[in-house]
Amino acid sequence: MKLNTYKKSNESKVFNNIPKLKKLLKSIKIENSDKCIDEILNRPNQILGVISEGFGLEYNEDIYIKCVAKCNLPVEFSAEVGRGANCWIIGEKPNGETLYDTSDREGLIEILESIERLPPKIIFNEIELHQRIMNSESFFKYKLNA
Repeated sequence: MKLNTYKKSNESKVFNNIPKLKKLLKSIKIENSDKCIDEILNRPNQILGVISEGFGLEYNEDIYIKCVAKCNLPVEFSAEVGRGANCWIIGEKPNGETLYDTSDREGLIEILESIERLPPKIIFNEIELHQRIMNSESFFKYKLNA
């Protein structure tokens, strides 16, 4: 058996993950349940899993990938890889504090409850993908049709 190993980062490897990312950004039905809140809070972790797929710690100096997913609510879902990995949700709570932590259930609930006309679904409408892999850098902005 021959194993495919990479001696260095492949500049075009991230393009393989775009279809997976697009599938991940399907709408989320908003329900008054723990399952719904968990699904919303877990979305940045799922984005992180997709954009980091195929890149290990050995590529830490060679890559920087950041993905921001925007939706029809006043929150953004983000993940970043390069010199570590992190993901977060950004939104403004009714008291003016910023929601940042993907484990801040109460903060997310506060934001959802403060929306006057809460839509029945979270619909992702824009994705920004910034990547630097070795000497190649690109920025993509996708507008998604609802």
